Amino acid sequence: MDVSIGIALDDEQLLPSPGARRPAEHAPTTTIPYHHVLRSTLQLVRAHPVLLRWGLYPAAMFGAFSAFWTTVSFNLNGPRFR
Repeated sequence: MDVSIGIALDDEQLLPSPGARRPAEHAPTTTIPYHHVLRSTLQLVRAHPVLLRWGLYPAAMFGAFSAFWTTVSFNLNGPRFR
């Protein structure tokens, strides 16, 4: 089945050749270096504490999800399930 999908996607009408790619329509309008942009994120978090709280919620969910599935994989790898 993977081969048939690959053949279908190989059609030039679906995937244009790499040389046919257009450049971005909008050029960057700032000359600020990237590390300054990252630093501005910290300034925003200091100015608006709610951003920190709403950023920690998904981080905690990601940590809980990872911890749960890591533990499940260790348990499923145990002698009871072989």
